[in-house]
Amino acid sequence: MPRANDVFAGNMFALVVGAVMLAASTTVLAKESVGKPLYCWQGADGKWSLQRFKPLIEVKGGTVFAELTFAANVLEEVRLRKFYADSELSFDYMFDVTGKLKEIKGSVQVKTVVPKLPGDAEPIDIPDWLGEATLTPGADGKIPPHHVFYSREKDQIEKPDVADKYIAWFNSAPVYRTISEVPCAARLKEAKEMNATQE
Repeated sequence: MPRANDVFAGNMFALVVGAVMLAASTTVLAKESVGKPLYCWQGADGKWSLQRFKPLIEVKGGTVFAELTFAANVLEEVRLRKFYADSELSFDYMFDVTGKLKEIKGSVQVKTVVPKLPGDAEPIDIPDWLGEATLTPGADGKIPPHHVFYSREKDQIEKPDVADKYIAWFNSAPVYRTISEVPCAARLKEAKEMNATQE
């Protein structure tokens, strides 16, 4: 009959092995679903170019690029990012395994500008505020009415006084019904090959 100490040691060994295997399987799954994005950058002439590295962002605004994220060799998500002098507008597009649009989410992150008053050594630093909404279009392809959630550093806030100017951009979100319509769509085969060789 096994001794109590031997049984306890055996159980502990099984628990440790199980935990290691679970961690390893979780790591593998994470690697399959989360990958480094490729970048599709829009030049001043309006043309899109595919690259591995994140484009430089102009401080004065004007930078536009899309992040293409793959799960294995399937395009899973596209994030279109537009930069302005005081804000960043983003549209996140999620696709199913057949390449059809599942969801669009919009967000705008806006700097809070506080005038420097006489006698102030430094301008007051207030964190950016964020506006987020689900923008998935209806059957007519149009962005429907939407509720906007406002926050600052993850804490919900009231609608900022200047919000309407920025939130209006949500209504002009490009609608990509399938992956064949996204930026750099003509180069998706090349993008898949580039994604497969990323470290």
